[in-house]
Amino acid sequence: MAGVVSTQRDKALADRLLQGVRACCQALAALLVCTDGWAAYPNSIKRAFREKVKQTAGRGRACLEVWPDLCIATVIKRTQKKRVVEVTRKLTWGMLEKAEHLLHITVGCTQFNTSLIERFNGSATSTYLLTLSEATTNEVCW
Repeated sequence: MAGVVSTQRDKALADRLLQGVRACCQALAALLVCTDGWAAYPNSIKRAFREKVKQTAGRGRACLEVWPDLCIATVIKRTQKKRVVEVTRKLTWGMLEKAEHLLHITVGCTQFNTSLIERFNGSATSTYLLTLSEATTNEVCW
């Protein structure tokens, strides 16, 4: 698990987040990453989960290849009047059979979803706000 904080949601934020996730993974392991529809995620994921591969003998730069068993799923929720009315799930990168296999060996998951990270984000946000309010209260009391 990894996390980063930024005032802007941009490519640099996604890259830092995914490098943290990469640090927690076994090299070249099969991996399924589920994201929301933010366009920066797929390319940041592919940049984070690639290895140098020397394809020719002799001098020259090694190629960077995305992990062979990496799968990226995207879940997009469409809302109307603050209610989810449609959920679109699609495989953005990788083979569908591999992604479905990884999904089925994940405890408690039956379809591509982002609910785990949404719950974590909600908990982290409320914890951060609580800590921030306590710090502000303490500063005012002193």
